[in-house]
Amino acid sequence: KYKITLSCLQISMKCETTASFSTSPSSGTQKQSLSCHHGWTPYGSRCFLYVPARLTWTSAEVNRCPDSCTNLASVHSYSEHLAIQRMIANVAHANFPAWLGGSDCQREGTWLWSDGTSFNYRYDGVFNNVGGNQHCLHMNFGSANIWNDLQCSHTLPFVCAKKRRTYG
Repeated sequence: KYKITLSCLQISMKCETTASFSTSPSSGTQKQSLSCHHGWTPYGSRCFLYVPARLTWTSAEVNRCPDSCTNLASVHSYSEHLAIQRMIANVAHANFPAWLGGSDCQREGTWLWSDGTSFNYRYDGVFNNVGGNQHCLHMNFGSANIWNDLQCSHTLPFVCAKKRRTYG
């Protein structure tokens, strides 16, 4: 279970999730297979979707990534970052900038993921808060494809993420 409120962006998300893996007490060795909906890209225990429609960060989070505990993507490792970048390149045939689920609107410099997970990985980037109101995170900025903070009112394509479905 998690609940995250970003009052500065006027959103509040509440989601109940279940464990990705479970074992049956009777068999003890029951295997679970994981899958993603059609069009989503599996990586680890999650599914990712690149959406080329250009929306503000808040509209992407609330209006386009709300179903089945779906959020703008959080990124927790370099390999996950690369997998998302490859997915964007495969779909868009280029490394277009895209919103991720990071925001520091609650407190400048303190980044939070919209899915409630820990902001425990940070890719190279420019986090300079130009003009004092750049509080939303996007990837594939500039020729180096780094992360960057940007005004949340800008419109960009975006990446959604959700836990993979389990089947027993």
